[in-house]
Amino acid sequence: MKKVTLITGCLLAALTVWILAVWDRASLRYKLTYVVEVKGEVRSGSSVVEIRTEDTSKLPILGRGFGFSATGEAVVVDLGDGRHLFSLLNNAATLPFEPFTSHFRGNDTAVDVVRSLKSEKPSIRLSSDQLPILVTFSNLDNPLSVRRINPENFAATFGAGVRLQRVTLEITEEPVTAGQVEAVLPWLESVWPNMLDGRRNQTAKATYRLANSLGANSFSTDIGR
Repeated sequence: MKKVTLITGCLLAALTVWILAVWDRASLRYKLTYVVEVKGEVRSGSSVVEIRTEDTSKLPILGRGFGFSATGEAVVVDLGDGRHLFSLLNNAATLPFEPFTSHFRGNDTAVDVVRSLKSEKPSIRLSSDQLPILVTFSNLDNPLSVRRINPENFAATFGAGVRLQRVTLEITEEPVTAGQVEAVLPWLESVWPNMLDGRRNQTAKATYRLANSLGANSFSTDIGR
């Protein structure tokens, strides 16, 4: 019996070593910073998000392949007069890949790219088509009042004299930010796990289509934990 137990233990140990050897994974943190001009005054906001990617393609499991996840919160910029800009997390886990395509070399996987970016810590200015979803609220106390923002025309939403100056993305070692969004939108916890319009799932029949397409975790991954 002891011999069987010993053999089983050795096999499990060997299996664990093999899994760790073929289960490739890496993580990094990036900082997203928005600079907005409001009638000649510069206002800014930033957040740090951590992303993790893994390659399970060599593991004998169903659904193996590449996985991506993110931890963090949306960028919030206080524009004054009760107006706020929110840069959402909907594509947070893959956001750095397109701007830094030059870091893909040959047969590099996403895990390889994450390691390269973490080592080199580059910084880049994003174009408007590379930005996450941008929104604001006509009434901060009302989730249904969420409105999407055109990054090339802030004035259409916020009025004359308001424009997006620049957005930068940089790989960093700074800690992941938390609590900034909840300070402005304290109702997020009460909305989760529903969409902002109160429905459990997205539906084409929703009256408030944008509110129905966004959830609390679009603003912070801490909500609902």
